[in-house]
Amino acid sequence: MAILTTIAFRDGYLAADRQATIGNSYSETTKIRKCGRFLYGMAGPTGLCHIVGDWLADGADPSEAPQFDEVETYGFAIYRKRIYAIEGRVPMLIPLDCDVYAAGSGRDFALAAMALGKSAKEAVDLASRFDVFTGCGVDVVKVPGR
Repeated sequence: MAILTTIAFRDGYLAADRQATIGNSYSETTKIRKCGRFLYGMAGPTGLCHIVGDWLADGADPSEAPQFDEVETYGFAIYRKRIYAIEGRVPMLIPLDCDVYAAGSGRDFALAAMALGKSAKEAVDLASRFDVFTGCGVDVVKVPGR
C-alpha cells in the first residue's frame, strides 16, 4: 500500500504536507500531532493514524497496541532525541539511529533534498513539486528538547 504523503524531519523540525487524498480527490488536513510525550508525523489511513496517536498519547504500552485486521499503519514519532518508525498491523515503535528521516510517497524526494542541505520544510515543498500525493501547503513544528 502506498502512503500518500510526505513527512520529513531534520535539525529538530518536523514538517508534513497537508494533502489528504481520498480516491480521485483531496482535501486539507493536519498530519502532525502532539501525543503525550511524542510528536507524531501521521502517514497512512487517517482514522487508523488517529487511533495510533491515541495509543501514543496513552504511553505507547506495547501490550495495549491497537490491532488492525488488514491495513498497516505507518509514520514516525519523535521523543527527545530519538526518532521511532511506526509500522505494522499491530503498531510498533522501532527506534532509528538517524538525524534525518522521511516517510510517505514523497520520501525519496524529501531525503534527496535534505541530503543537499535543505530544511525539512524545504524538503516537503520540493516533494510536492514531483509527488502528486503531496501538497496543500506544509506544517512545520519544532520538536521540544531538540
